Amino acid sequence: MTKKELSQSLATNSADVTSNAAAERIVNTLFETIKNSLTTGELVDISGFGKFSTKLQAGKTGTIPGSKPAKQYTTKDKNVPVFKFSSVVKTSVAAGK
Repeated sequence: MTKKELSQSLATNSADVTSNAAAERIVNTLFETIKNSLTTGELVDISGFGKFSTKLQAGKTGTIPGSKPAKQYTTKDKNVPVFKFSSVVKTSVAAGK
């Protein structure tokens, strides 16, 4: 499902949303809010759906395969987004519902 399809589904299935444009604004606001919260390191817990969080990914050093002479590279530590589905979603998907 694309972002546009999500907006259309929201507009079709919600009595409170009267147009596709309004649904698109809601979806955009939701995504922007999640992004901004993760940027500041805040946990976003959507009950019954899952949790968005960040974790520190350690930098690493490695060798570029096939380079002669062997070339080294290093990466810096960085925060990366993480999402974990709730058990409700996992159970529903496993049951095919």
